[in-house]
Amino acid sequence: MEIKLIAVLLTCFNRKEKTLQCLESVFAQRMPEGVQVQVFLVDDGSKDGTSDAVGLEFPQVKIVKGDGNLFWAGGMRKAWSVALKIGKFDYFWLVNDDTVMRPDALENLLKADIYAKEVFGKSGIYSGSTLDPSTGLHSYGGEKLKREDNYAADPVLPNGTYQSCEFTNANILLVPRSVVEKIGIFSDKYIQSIADYDYSMRVVRAGLPVLILPEYAGTCAYDHTKFEEADIPPLKNRIRNLYGPKGYSYKEFLYFVKTFFPKRYLNTLVTFWIRTLFPTFWRRWKNKAEK
Repeated sequence: MEIKLIAVLLTCFNRKEKTLQCLESVFAQRMPEGVQVQVFLVDDGSKDGTSDAVGLEFPQVKIVKGDGNLFWAGGMRKAWSVALKIGKFDYFWLVNDDTVMRPDALENLLKADIYAKEVFGKSGIYSGSTLDPSTGLHSYGGEKLKREDNYAADPVLPNGTYQSCEFTNANILLVPRSVVEKIGIFSDKYIQSIADYDYSMRVVRAGLPVLILPEYAGTCAYDHTKFEEADIPPLKNRIRNLYGPKGYSYKEFLYFVKTFFPKRYLNTLVTFWIRTLFPTFWRRWKNKAEK
């Protein structure tokens, strides 16, 4: 029997209980015959005992220590790099550590690869969408561009069929080895966010499919607060948020736009600064535009 090896990639920082719950859902998968998984978890300097707890409850997990400066994209790159050095895996399963997978998530991700080969004649990448456990609403998955030259996009909601998209989150994402051999791993241009959108766009540009699973694959709380819902902080805090890896990631996002949507570069740059320097004006304009 042919054995398929899957590297499960996660990174974490100071959310022990969520990380443990996520790992529990990984090991509770309805494992297809002939499939074996090895989990690589980057602990980027957690102070809450995450590594010790994981080592005690899931000793089979390969724990890789970070120095606290990796953030999400850096942690995922490190996990990916370690997995590539250790073994020749057939797939890389990227998972956010605050995501809880349904027992058939991996099974359905692998079915997506069979579908892609049959329909497109090649492998691509496959995203499992999530629901917010508190609201029951769609939280993460894929997005479809409204226009090819603009990054504005609409979420793709599972509808019982495979759907193509251009952007995908890596909360639940399966990447075959053939894609890694062609595309590589996450770009080192990104610190925290955007790395998954960049990756999916590189896959699209390479002529490979990016697919959303027909059904939801798990739950994950939506934690991106909209600007309109947030209080307006002092200017120095707004500027810090503009550049910060957990804020707007200004430089990284401009790089992303320049790479894939160059016609939107100047508009994006100006918009960022208006949003930062004149937040009240921005809020009024935004609310008016959405009516």
